[in-house]
Amino acid sequence: MRKINDPTELKENEQREIDNYFNGSLDENQQEAVRKALSLERECEILLIQGPPGTGKTTTITEIVKQYQRFHKHYKILITSQSNQAVDNVLEKICVSEANPNGEDKIFRIGNDERKMSEIAKQYTPDKVLDKILKENRERIKHNTITDSNPMIESRLQELQQGFLKTLETLSSKMANADTTKTKGKRDNETFRLFTKDIRLFFGTLLGISSWKSFRDVVFDVAIVDEAGRATLSELLVPCIKAKHIILVGDHKQLAPVVDDDVIEKLNADSKKGSDEFRADKKDVTTSLFERFFERIESKSKDYAYLENFKHTLTYNYRAHKSICDLYSNAFYKGSLQTKPKISAAKAHNLRAFKTNAVWLDTGKRSDKQDSQQGTGKINRCNASIIYHTLKSLKDQILESVTIKDIGIITPYKDQSKLLERKLKNIQEEYKKANVSIDIGTVDSFQGSDRDMIIYDCVRSSKAKNTQQTQKKRQGSEIGFIADRKRLNVSLSRAKKLLLIIGDKEYLRTASVSEGENPFSAIIKEFDSTEKYQVIGLTDSKQ
Repeated sequence: MRKINDPTELKENEQREIDNYFNGSLDENQQEAVRKALSLERECEILLIQGPPGTGKTTTITEIVKQYQRFHKHYKILITSQSNQAVDNVLEKICVSEANPNGEDKIFRIGNDERKMSEIAKQYTPDKVLDKILKENRERIKHNTITDSNPMIESRLQELQQGFLKTLETLSSKMANADTTKTKGKRDNETFRLFTKDIRLFFGTLLGISSWKSFRDVVFDVAIVDEAGRATLSELLVPCIKAKHIILVGDHKQLAPVVDDDVIEKLNADSKKGSDEFRADKKDVTTSLFERFFERIESKSKDYAYLENFKHTLTYNYRAHKSICDLYSNAFYKGSLQTKPKISAAKAHNLRAFKTNAVWLDTGKRSDKQDSQQGTGKINRCNASIIYHTLKSLKDQILESVTIKDIGIITPYKDQSKLLERKLKNIQEEYKKANVSIDIGTVDSFQGSDRDMIIYDCVRSSKAKNTQQTQKKRQGSEIGFIADRKRLNVSLSRAKKLLLIIGDKEYLRTASVSEGENPFSAIIKEFDSTEKYQVIGLTDSKQ
């Protein structure tokens, strides 16, 4: 924690040279991240890798693990994340690696619920791995009878062999019953260490590893935490206190840690009568350790250049067409993200209806454009209708193009998501029959995933016409949490080939926000300033 509070406590290290990479497709920026990771030598050293959307975080983590296996064969490495999917993505890449031919004997996939694991990951749960080791040893003993020219020696050797076989059977029984007896959680530590001494890679979610009974018995040389930008301090402490070297991979420009409002209220209620000195601020509570440390290193590195060795930002986007990537790169990453021409060219949508890969369907001139209150949330029937008619009219083109295989519809409000699910139920079935999936959900459900086509439903609008007078009045009207930069970044960066934004462009451009700048202003500025984006104005007669 001392080094997190003051990054200058980190000492300058010598950068390791790597002459060969397992993945020949790594770009120069990803290679640099791997070199920085392998250069951690002193205990309690930390590397932060920021991975903006589509920049290959999983690919980079996989290469780091393989290189550690290459240079430090006996290292025990923990790979963890908030989500099962992120953990299993790395596990699967490692398992099929030529660099890990005997990986099945050296991997544990930790977790209480196998239903949440991938099919490959299920093969590496501790019980399955230990059963396999025991079975192989039993078979080896049974089929390798020891002989000797001296009958007495041969008899004694066979006795020892049979004794060892019985010991294996006893240990097998112990391992099988360890979690079902009254001594649950008190597994024979010596037995466990005997069978796990050769395990090199441990995979599990942050929640899964913290509830694993044997976690306290393992000391890790390296802990790699994916999605670290979404993890709370308490979640991160679990792997960090168990490892000599720590690599945090995440993006503080995307979704922040989730902290229930009730928790904040409880903290304030328990403080010294709610005095300002002890009050919990939601922004402070939801600012991740990753973000704090990254910004501290960024600030200190101006005077201590060597601190750049302890942070890294991946810069090549492999997910999206260049115009889509440029949109959120300019709005949220100071234009730092780059694309490869061949990658971008492969992201063409081939739909005749749109001239560009990012399109704004502007509802500003619709008479029914306004949102309405639904419980504690908002809905917008106009936007829902436009999305329905858009999907209906595009169906034949999408099926002809063969480039759009999955569609995601993202909305900030749960109630709007439910409205869309009801309205689009039939058209979802039509698309499904043609092997094109349509998923509908809020921003959170799309973090970490992507789709060929994304429709972002802004929801918010008012009944008033967009005139200079109404714009002035609107300055006092806030658009709420949809102005959260991180959530908007995630929403727009899920698209690979086509991004459609549905909303009242002028209303969103001039709306007030509770703090900071209105992120829609930067997005709309991009749409209005270059021909690589298309704006289609919708009227009552034009869906």
